[in-house]
Order: sequence, then C-alpha cells, then structure tokens
Amino acid sequence: MRQLVENSNSLRPELAATERMEQARSFWKQQVHTRGRTGWADPVVYAYDQLDRLERIKKEISSRPVKSGKALDFGCGPGDFSKLLLSLGFSVCGYDPFVRPEIRSRAFSYAKSYDEINCRGHKADLALSITTLDHILYDGDLRLALQMIRDCLRQGADFYMIEYALDSEDDREKFRMKSGHQSFHSLAYWNVLLTQSSFRVLSVNPVSHPFISPSSGYLPYVRSSVVRLVKRYPGLRVTRMSRDRLLRWQASRLIPKSTGAELNGGSPLKLIHCSTV
Repeated sequence: MRQLVENSNSLRPELAATERMEQARSFWKQQVHTRGRTGWADPVVYAYDQLDRLERIKKEISSRPVKSGKALDFGCGPGDFSKLLLSLGFSVCGYDPFVRPEIRSRAFSYAKSYDEINCRGHKADLALSITTLDHILYDGDLRLALQMIRDCLRQGADFYMIEYALDSEDDREKFRMKSGHQSFHSLAYWNVLLTQSSFRVLSVNPVSHPFISPSSGYLPYVRSSVVRLVKRYPGLRVTRMSRDRLLRWQASRLIPKSTGAELNGGSPLKLIHCSTV
C-alpha cells in the first residue's frame, strides 16, 4: 500500500467495510501484477521519488535519541521502508492488507489484518505511515487506523507520516487536486485528528513532490542520459528489474544530501512527526 497517494480505486463511504476492502484488494493486486510495485505509474518518477523519501526518513530516524527497538510500518507495500528500518536495527512488523513484501528476516513479521499486528498493546518504539493514510477515504476507517497505530506505540514513542497536508483549502485549486481517489486533507484537519487520537504533533516539514515542488536533484535526474535513454526507448529489451536498478542508481547519485531547503517551491506533501501522549 506504499505511496497509495498516487494510485487508488474510488471507494464510497456507504459501501460496507468488507466491500470497500475487496475493491481495494483487487485494485492493488492488479497494480503489483502489472508494475511490480505500488506508487507512481511512471518508473522514472518512482525511482527518484522513492529514494528521496527513504533518504528523508532515514535522516529523521537517525536523529532520534533511541535508534533501535520495535517498529510498525503501516501500509508497508513492497517493503522498502521496512527494509530501511531493519537496516537501522529495528525489528519490524509490516502491515498491509493488499501487498506482502518479499522480506526474509527473522526480525521482520508481516500482518495482513489488524489482528495479526504483533506490536499491539503499546509495544512499538516507532511507527511509519508513508502516503497511506490519505487513501483511507472513509472518516471512520481513518480514525480506526490512527487508533490502531496508537495502540501499537508505547508512551513517548515516535510516529512519522508523509501525507498530503494542505496549508489551506485554496491549495486544492492551486495544485489542481481534484480526485475521487484520495482525501487531500488540510494540515489543520490532520492536527485535529492526530490530537484526538492521542498524538502530539512535534514538527511539520515540506516533502518534495516531483511535479509540484521537486527537490534540487530531480531536474538533473530527468535530464540525465540514463533517464533520456529509458524514456526514448521504452521498449528497450531489458528486464523491468534491470531498468529499475539502473534508474535507482542514477537517482542515488543526485538525491540531495540536505532536507527542506532544497525544495523548489512550497509542497502539499508534509512529513509530520508526532509523539504519543
């Protein structure tokens, strides 16, 4: 369910919860089958943006006083962020009702339902949710998801989320955010919802968006010879895996080493850091 903000099926609140879940499951299985991942449809965009977000989260977590323990990756998708947490020394529970990551590690457990999450009862030291919650369109389901995350976290634990969090309602028109597939909540709404779910918002920082507020490395990346070759010859006889590895290699050379100041313009995407209360 990673980067659900870019792709989703339209779910109506009046549908029963089981029907909404089945529609979503069918959609995401198809995405993984055709693309090998969730997230941006364009592999060029996805390769850079995913690495950019991983680098951002790595820097945030590395600045924590406690850099290990148990972690929840809520909406883990193919598992990129779960792998990052594992590399940082965490034991990880990856929850995703639609996609099971291919991770073979004794420190990793997978949960496809809330009942299977093994860190419930305030056992986790950290939780991540990366462009996942904005795709929970029904308010009751969203509140339930936040309550579940809170139930997994001990007192004073960290919760990091990257979601669309608009500075004002006018941003919907400014950024042409008209879709039946995601909520595009305002930052004010997230503040209220998180507070009601027993979280304290510690910081809010803009996150790069490849089309609205790209980081300083994105334009050099899309102009690189590697990316131009992939775009010019989309039918080039290489495997999808080889193509994606090549794009990630090129992206890794250009991801900015600093955060925040490198953005070209304001961003509707935010990294929200919370603690439990």
